[in-house]
Amino acid sequence: MPAIFLAADAGPLEPTIFHIFQDGPPCITNTVPGAKIDAFLSELWRRYSQLSDDDLANEVAADKHYRSAHAQARMSEIRIAGPGRDANPTVVEAAKSSQSTSMTPDGRKAAKWTPGNYAKGDPEKAG
Repeated sequence: MPAIFLAADAGPLEPTIFHIFQDGPPCITNTVPGAKIDAFLSELWRRYSQLSDDDLANEVAADKHYRSAHAQARMSEIRIAGPGRDANPTVVEAAKSSQSTSMTPDGRKAAKWTPGNYAKGDPEKAG
């Protein structure tokens, strides 16, 4: 599944999945996963099911790809190795802006988008 993960303060966020679940669980037809998917999910469960919420948060915070994206800017894309990607991302400190209000290239005040921060049913305010 193609996806773009963003470095939110609470951890990685995939906007499409967030929007699907923002109003509660969607109506999904259950299917039985194939053997490879079952093995993959079972391995994830084996590795992480015993960890507390705090331990899982620490695992995410320690990931170099997440740290690199979050250090550049909140909600930056988490880039991983692959075609056109940096195989060894580095963590850089985000530059401190001397300007208190961010501006768009055409001079308008930039508004930060956060998930769920728009008027429902108003596509003009959907970010």
